[in-house]
Amino acid sequence: MPLELLLPSDQYYVKLKAGPILEQLYQPGQFFWAPALFLYGKKPVHLIKGKYDRATARYHYRIEQMSDTEFERAEEPIIPLHIESNQRAAIVGCKLRPVILLSQHSEKWRDGKRVHDDAYLVAPVYSFRGDDGKEDYSLAFIERVKAFVYNTFFYLPQRVSPQFLEGFVRFDKFQAIHKDALKHMAIMLTEDALWLLRTWLWHYLGADLDKVNDVLYDYREEAIRVLKEAQLL
Repeated sequence: MPLELLLPSDQYYVKLKAGPILEQLYQPGQFFWAPALFLYGKKPVHLIKGKYDRATARYHYRIEQMSDTEFERAEEPIIPLHIESNQRAAIVGCKLRPVILLSQHSEKWRDGKRVHDDAYLVAPVYSFRGDDGKEDYSLAFIERVKAFVYNTFFYLPQRVSPQFLEGFVRFDKFQAIHKDALKHMAIMLTEDALWLLRTWLWHYLGADLDKVNDVLYDYREEAIRVLKEAQLL
């Protein structure tokens, strides 16, 4: 069932004008470049351990796999990394990806020495093509993403200018990221596309889709029926 019936592909994006005004803009639906972290704990977690050598006045570092009892004991603080005795410096992989801003600007607050962080909730965007430019996913999978089969994925169509490859948002890889790590892209979702994304996100967070948006619910039901008839599901 064509996704165009729900929202035409030319109504997903708004092109923004690059410049100083854009650099001050942080609104839900905007696209940014950001270091998207790999899923923590999917692979064995490794830590950076540091020990201060008083004779040389230097820190010596080593990498070791985290044990199940890691936080049952205090460690020597690692001053250069600002790691206290009850904290650990973990090694987490990341990749520079487009991300979509999902949250509003955080309210400023202070309580003694503790202050707010200029952080936002973002969701990474994945392309259906690999780094070599070749299709990295099957046609059947792409059609299932379009049909809202998976509650963790939100489909994004291709755009020519500014260039944006066909792909999908991954709700299961949300992360909070500091404002300083976000690099502006001159593109954002339209109000309709953002509304659709938020509706699907709300469903992922536990809302009944038929009660939240009966139009999307009916589209999904019909799209899944078509996929089953075509033996793509």
